[in-house]
This record gives sequence, structure tokens and C-alpha cells, in this order.
Amino acid sequence: MNPSSYHYNYTPSEIIRHNIDHSTMTTARHDEDEENQQCVINIPVHQENSTRSNFADNMAGTILSSVLSTVSDDMIRSGNNRSEQKSLISVYDNSNEERTIGLIGYRNKRTIAFAKRLVRYGFSPILTDTNENTTLIKSDATDHIQYVPNNAFRQSIQTAPIVIIAEQPHGDIQHLIDGKLVIDSIDYGLKRRFLFNKHSEQQTSSTKTFFLNQSRTTSVIRAFGNISTWEIEHGTFRHAPVYIQQQPDVSSTTFQRLLKFIHDLNFSGTRIMNEYDYNNILNQRSFHGCVFPLITTLLVFGLALLVVVIQCSRYEEANQYNLNAIKRTRDFFFSNNNHTSIIFRKASSVTGTVSLNLLAILYLIRPILELIDFLFSQQRRISRKKIVQHEKSITSFNGFGYLNFVQRWLHSRRYLAWYSLTFALLHLLFLIFSQENFSQNHWHIPSFFIGVIAIILLSILAIVYTPWTNERLLWNEWRIIVSYVGPLAFLLGFIHTLLLLVKQWNLYSNLFNLTFISLLLPLCVIIVRIIVYAIIYPIMKLIDWLERRRLQNTYQKKHEQITETEPQPHVNVTTMSGQQIDTDTDIPLLK
Repeated sequence: MNPSSYHYNYTPSEIIRHNIDHSTMTTARHDEDEENQQCVINIPVHQENSTRSNFADNMAGTILSSVLSTVSDDMIRSGNNRSEQKSLISVYDNSNEERTIGLIGYRNKRTIAFAKRLVRYGFSPILTDTNENTTLIKSDATDHIQYVPNNAFRQSIQTAPIVIIAEQPHGDIQHLIDGKLVIDSIDYGLKRRFLFNKHSEQQTSSTKTFFLNQSRTTSVIRAFGNISTWEIEHGTFRHAPVYIQQQPDVSSTTFQRLLKFIHDLNFSGTRIMNEYDYNNILNQRSFHGCVFPLITTLLVFGLALLVVVIQCSRYEEANQYNLNAIKRTRDFFFSNNNHTSIIFRKASSVTGTVSLNLLAILYLIRPILELIDFLFSQQRRISRKKIVQHEKSITSFNGFGYLNFVQRWLHSRRYLAWYSLTFALLHLLFLIFSQENFSQNHWHIPSFFIGVIAIILLSILAIVYTPWTNERLLWNEWRIIVSYVGPLAFLLGFIHTLLLLVKQWNLYSNLFNLTFISLLLPLCVIIVRIIVYAIIYPIMKLIDWLERRRLQNTYQKKHEQITETEPQPHVNVTTMSGQQIDTDTDIPLLK
């Protein structure tokens, strides 16, 4: 033992290695069960004056103990931060050989989109097809994309760690992908248009056989199903690539390779999904799920037509018994004494009613989903309290699940927007042919211009819902248009019809008329949206905020209690003269 050294005996959870001037502090990580073990750290301090007084010795020991505690906290904090940082750099090497990626699909649009993106980010794609006629094609290369025949593909991708399947494979391709990470990015929505094609059915069955009969060295993961061909080539920040686990024995290293590959292609994050949700995304991207909006449109159109027929029959009855009613209705319906204009006017009323009610149904879907989520969340909270007592009730609740047909409503909103725009344009067209005299009815003018503005906004909404425009918009742009432009078009359509009802109120003998009935569903939608988004939603946000504050306060109190109950590290300082300083009783000067 050096006589000019200070000896520190204390028990921290971590012993620290640091250099202060000529001092040396040793650090080693210990487990929590070794907290109570005594560790001795020798800190040699070279003194200039060996005849130091006891007061100076005490002062130096106190200062060094303060420095030791401060440095210990800083080093522990920095050590924890460094231990939390993880990297995927070691997932696979970035050498030229590892940057080779195999592509099965030859020169279809989706394969070329993948190849262009791979080239853009420093990869070397090698393309081939599983058709037999491609074996006669000579190898060539254009724009850093290499095309090889089927029989030379296996040899060309010997060093490639990943193979992307962008087209439906033909026959057995096991020999081409054995030992590789296979990414199935086939857009199955395009193939479903040819379900009655025997060749397509044969492809589907062979693909299923391929996916089921894999070797243990091959891992197949379905990914990029929610990304369109245009988004693959040009990039998008609206959608993060999703992937599902096709095999239960896929290792974590394989998923790390996939995540590293997606990160290198500069996609905006990743999401994992089950197979059911993944297939629903494919259906959402393609033109499927139009049965519900079609049936809804036919139903609304039939009801509007039925109301017009009943209204006309009541007019015939009034023609026999009420001459005053006849005159009032004649002045309104037969102002031009033209039977053709009457037909066009009725057709305009029917199409306008259908357009407004389809738009109302479109904006009724989201509040219904919000209410269902709210009810399910309340039921889930109640069921969680019965986990210990009633396990069967939990099982029955989990089996109830989420209403799938309500989920499909979200996929059908674009069809409702397109149908609503179609009937709105027909409404405007029939109104033009009805030869409406706006000079005599000045109250028609503001209602007419409001209706035109509503049609323009509805046209913007319908264009946004098209797949070509949808995939080229950023997420914020799409959200603003759908969340603000669409509801504004619906509100203007409601005001347009309401003005007509107010101005024509004296012309109707009863409430059974198409204008009044067409406002019932939109009025209900407005009330429901006010209840959900102006009452329930703020209350739920307030409850969640209070719950988070309560949990945060509880956590802070527990942390303070643990900090207070933890024993402070005991440090004994021995000076050159042999006098010991107890840091538990002496207050450090630096604190």
C-alpha cells in the first residue's frame, strides 16, 4: 500500500473506471445480488507537500469523495445510455457480393420498380422469370439491371442473401431460392381479376405448394403488400411496408435482415401484421369490396323513387278532392306547362336525394366505428377485472372480436364518394334540362351556387379516393382533404337542400315529400358526429389524460420511496497521517 494514497471502501452497484489527473479509478459491472459486497479502490494521489496538516487531509478527502460521487453518477448514466444503443450493422455485410439481390418476375412493372429502387440505393439486382421460354433469352444488362435466363439465375445469385418474388411463380422454383431469405411481394389483387382463367388457377395452386414445401434453410416472408408499384419505384411516406411471418420457425436474425434491407431502401419504417389484416390491405388497394356501396346505392335510389311515385299518386288524389291544392301544386310543378320538364325535375330531385344520402352514409361510417370502439373498450375494461374470477367470460369476449362487416365499410368509402358524385352530376344535368326559370324564383340562386360549390368539393374528394391519386399524395395532404373537404361538401349539400325546403315549405300540404325525407338521414349524421366528436371524444381524451397523470404520479412516488430507502454508498477516507474520514457524517463541500 502506498503511504501517500487515500483508501476508499464503499459498496456501489457499479465500480467506476475514470482518470482524474494522475488518479485511476477502476470500474466493473456487478449484479444486484452483489451490491452488499465491499470493494476497495485505490486512488493514488501524488502530493506536493508531504507535511500536510490534518485539516488539509480532511479537506482533500471530502473533496475527493464529492468528486467520486459526481463522476460515478455521470459515468453510470452514460454507461446505461451506451448499453441501450443497438445497431443492425452486423446483420449482413455491405460488401459488393452481399449487395446483390435476386428478383423473380423478369420485366413486369412491379419487378422493374423494385430493380430501379435497388439500383438507386446501391444494390445490384439480377432479374429472371420462371417461364420456360426465358431460358432462351440471352443475358443482358441495362441501367445497372442485369437480366439472366432461368437456368443461369441460381449461379448468378450464389452470394445474394435475399430473393424478391414480384410475380406469380410458374412451377417449382425451390432450386432457385434454397438457402435464401425470400420476400413475397406479389400483388395478388391484380391476379384475382383472372380467377376464371385455368392457367391462373394452376399458378395459384403451384404457389401454395411452393410455400408449403420449403426446406429448412429457406425463409419466406410476405412483405410490401400495401405498397403499390408506383410507390415502390418513387417512394412514399404515407405507408410503411408491412410484413407477416409465413413460417413459425423464422429466426430473429432473419427478421433483422429483413428490417435492415427495408431500412437500406429508405422506406418509412415497418409494421408487422397477421395474415388476415395483410390480405385486407391487398383488398383495399385493389378494386374490391364494392358490393356494400352498390347495394346501398340501389337501396337509396329505390326508396327515393318510391317516395316520388307515392307523392305523384297523392297528387292525383288531390286532383279530385282539393282544387286549391291542385292550384298550388300546379303553380309549382307545372309552371312551364311542359310534361317533359316535369319529368326532368322529378329526376333531378331523385338524383339529388341519392347523392346527398350516399354522402351522409359515407360520413356515418367513422362515427359508428368510434362508437363500437368505445363500447368495446368499456367492455374490455370490465372483462379485465374478471380475469382471475371468470376466465370463461374473457374467452367469450375475445371470441366476439371486431365486426368485420363494419371494417369493410372503410374500404367502400371511395365507392360511395364516386357514386355520390355521379348522382350529383346527373342532378345538375337534369336540372338544366328541366328549364328551371331562375328569374322568377330568385330564392333558387343562392341554393344553386351552394350546390355547385358542393359538387366541386365532392369532385375533389372523389379524385383523391382514386388509387392513382391516393398513392401520390402525402399522408397530411390526404388527411386534410378527406377530413375537411369532404365534410364541407356534405355540409354544403345539406344547406342546399335545407334552403329549398324552407322556401318551398308553404307549397307542401304535408311532410311526406322527397325534399323533407332526404334531410332526415343527413340530419341524423350531423347529430351523431356532434355527439361523438364534440362530446364523447373530448371526454375520453380527458379521462385518458387524467389516467396518465395518475399513473405518472404513482410511478414518481414509488421511485422516490425506492430512492429514499436505498442505502447511500459508504465511503471511508484514509489520509496520509492515518486519520479516517466518515463521509456519512461529514458534508462534502462540493454539494
